[in-house]
Amino acid sequence: MKIIDRYVLKQYGQAFLFAISCFALVVLISQFFDKIDTFLNYKTPPYRIIIYLLYRLPFWLVQVLPVATLLATLFALSNMLRYNELTAMKASGLSLYRILLPLFIFTLILSGLTFIFNETLASPLEYKAKLYEKHKIRHEEGLDYLQRNNVIHLGQNKRIYFIKSFDGQHSIMQDVQIDEFNSTHNLVKQIVAKSGRWQDNQWIFENGIIREFDQQGKNIIKEEKFASISPVLPENSGDFLREAKKSTEMDYRELKDYIIRLRKNGLPANREQVELALKFSYPFANLVTLLIGIPFALWTKQSSKVMNFGTGMAIAFIFWGTIEIGHALGENKVLTPVLAAWLSNLMFSSIGVWLLVKKVRK
Repeated sequence: MKIIDRYVLKQYGQAFLFAISCFALVVLISQFFDKIDTFLNYKTPPYRIIIYLLYRLPFWLVQVLPVATLLATLFALSNMLRYNELTAMKASGLSLYRILLPLFIFTLILSGLTFIFNETLASPLEYKAKLYEKHKIRHEEGLDYLQRNNVIHLGQNKRIYFIKSFDGQHSIMQDVQIDEFNSTHNLVKQIVAKSGRWQDNQWIFENGIIREFDQQGKNIIKEEKFASISPVLPENSGDFLREAKKSTEMDYRELKDYIIRLRKNGLPANREQVELALKFSYPFANLVTLLIGIPFALWTKQSSKVMNFGTGMAIAFIFWGTIEIGHALGENKVLTPVLAAWLSNLMFSSIGVWLLVKKVRK
């Protein structure tokens, strides 16, 4: 690596570390005040507050990394322009593209590491933070004794469970309804029971009705009351104890499996498909914000740090807004999930490349 590459990376790296450190502090403070009522109501010890905030920090760092990249670009390049360092480098025979090459390599590596970081640390810790708040801060019962109400569980083989209450300690359900669908997503069978219990590795339902429907799911062709039945079901008691995960709390494999289960049960999965594609596209937002930040930095060399910060935040909010627009278009099937997830990246990278080429040609 040439001395000039190390110098450019040093200037950029210092600005990047400063930006991400500031964002980390802001995230911790905002999360603290967001949960301060909970902390006070449950008299949470300081060490548990710190643990909870640290659990949530990785997820939020992933969200703000593109902004940190953008601000680092604006600060570092504007500073180098202000002191005519870029001019001196170009006078030595280097093109602007060559000068910026180490930044592109660094950001490309950062994008790959962001994906790995999100999969292995950020998403699992986001889920762990939810459980930590539930059990250690709110002092709700642990997973093995979890009392859950109004449970809707997506089962296997095109079944959906509706459960009014589930006692995890005794593996007992109250007011159960199990709907089974065919390949065309029509209701073909339904079990309604007053109660159900897990005993001897099987479910036993009591005081209910079994209904069978035609292939269109409109007419009941058979209805039979029962005092007790033991249907063969793939779900066990532990499946209903598991705390439901949000898409942001799942890694790529978990979310993909969840989408497959939704499809098998004939349920829409547009939102989940967009979020799956976002797990790949969002890490590359770091590279996109670098692309869009370079021309703005080159055009605003006399700008103050306050002006650069304002410019960076304005671009960031527009960028995030475009991501939300793409998400909505994908969820409503206006765009394919992949295109919806990459919409913001494609738009801003195109603008960034166009502005950069225009600036270089001047």
